[in-house]
Amino acid sequence: MKPTFNMKAPLLTIIIPTLNSGKTLRAALDSLLVQELQEWEAWVIDSVSKDDTLVILEEYARRESKVRYISEQDKGIYDAMNKGIQVARGEWLYFLGSDDKFVDERVLSDVAEELRGDRSDFVYGNIIGEGFNGPYAGLFDNDKLLTMNVSHQAVFYRSDLFRRLGPYDLRYKAYADWDFNLRCFRDAAIRKKYLDRIIAEYGPGGFSSVHDALFLREVLFPANLRMLEEKGVAYLRPIRRYDTCWRLIRNAQIRKTQEVDLLTTDQKVSACMAKMIAWQGRIPQGMLSVGAFSKFFMLISYLNYRLTSSI
Repeated sequence: MKPTFNMKAPLLTIIIPTLNSGKTLRAALDSLLVQELQEWEAWVIDSVSKDDTLVILEEYARRESKVRYISEQDKGIYDAMNKGIQVARGEWLYFLGSDDKFVDERVLSDVAEELRGDRSDFVYGNIIGEGFNGPYAGLFDNDKLLTMNVSHQAVFYRSDLFRRLGPYDLRYKAYADWDFNLRCFRDAAIRKKYLDRIIAEYGPGGFSSVHDALFLREVLFPANLRMLEEKGVAYLRPIRRYDTCWRLIRNAQIRKTQEVDLLTTDQKVSACMAKMIAWQGRIPQGMLSVGAFSKFFMLISYLNYRLTSSI
């Protein structure tokens, strides 16, 4: 049940999941407190941290009444985010990692100009951080979202999206936000808007840097099959697209074409995808997990298929 407050509901609720975040949490909260926009509230959802996270939260809650926190056991980061959604009062929701920070003090005021009275439901910009070659990642469409995710640190969600589409799916431990974004982009009634604005600096220890094989198998792989059925296998002629499908099969841990029947009942595997699966099925898993070896075998597979088919 949502807590009741006398103050007017804010434009924006910032939700910050934490677990032993003492080393980075101050920077994240400081980047919020210096924002020119004041129409916000923050909920920090803590998973019973054992370091000084709770001491820091108590300090900031005393300094700023708009910062509140809950500390209790949860089932992972997306469970914490779902709890934040339940207590949030804002018209718009934003999820900030405890090791992330807003890029400057005008971010929220600039974005608020777009949110007030705007008919959009999903407003997003860019992020920066270690490992990115410049801002990540520009304008998205359905095809682009099959190869990379819109970082949740770049997105402002109208709060009723989570009532319309449901919460984050806790079965997906690292990519439940990608699953939710795909649901948003598949729904033509949900209005998306891109802002050419850097929103946040992404922390180096981002949780989603790990693979989520269940999400890849249940959501992303079938979605790619549907896309290839619509566009034709020639879509894979550029090697970067071929490599993207190769890595998807590898990371989803699909080793046999028979496994696909268990993942989808209405999509067929193209000859190209079937050959990729067959190639990977002959390579020891330990070797395939090494990036250099995987890239080498991908290149051989790609050249073989270009020479023996009409791709």
